[in-house]
Amino acid sequence: MIARLRRAVPGTRYLVLATRSGPETVERVLRAGAAGLVGKELDFDTVARAIRAVAEGEIWANRLVTAKALEYLSGLPTYGSQPDRHLTRREAEIASEVGLGLRNKEIAAKLRISEKTVRTHLNNIFRKLHLNSRIDLALLQRDRHQPKS
Repeated sequence: MIARLRRAVPGTRYLVLATRSGPETVERVLRAGAAGLVGKELDFDTVARAIRAVAEGEIWANRLVTAKALEYLSGLPTYGSQPDRHLTRREAEIASEVGLGLRNKEIAAKLRISEKTVRTHLNNIFRKLHLNSRIDLALLQRDRHQPKS
């Protein structure tokens, strides 16, 4: 949506209000062309400051989240660059299956475990890798398995 808005009205600056404001979301929003992102949980004064900052030409994102996003983009090992080191064998298997596009039910059948167990492993994976969703996990898996150029 942001990219389409930027093409339609290129001079406009966009501030995204989101339920998730983790590093991957910040990265996606900024790459798409937004000038910032604020979480829906923030108080009115913070949202107002964000609007003013973006209107004045600044980029707005939570400092901690921005720092994590920069770590992620720079490839530092503190964020998501060596996930297998932190995942159990089963979690790594499930992460791999998510990267292939399989749904929980398909993963459960393939690994002969329950869907509830798959969900539990996914929650652990998200927590360990600081991810917000299976889409973020699939993107991470795709990036990890693409040949470096």
